[in-house]
Amino acid sequence: MFGEFLIKKGKIVPEELEKGLATQRDLNLPIGETLVQLGFIEMGELDMLVSEFIAHKADELIGDDSIWEEK
Repeated sequence: MFGEFLIKKGKIVPEELEKGLATQRDLNLPIGETLVQLGFIEMGELDMLVSEFIAHKADELIGDDSIWEEK
């Protein structure tokens, strides 16, 4: 889910997510940290993206997804 969010945000491409998921198994890290280790995203950016992802999921739960729609 977080990986798909990153693709939608334009932070990574599907091939980077695939590599991240494969590498994640070896590193035994969360996908975000794995993507940082691979150099696909920066650690400082990861914190911001995780916060945004959590807010997005909370909005989905309460049914207010309008702020995330592309304009």
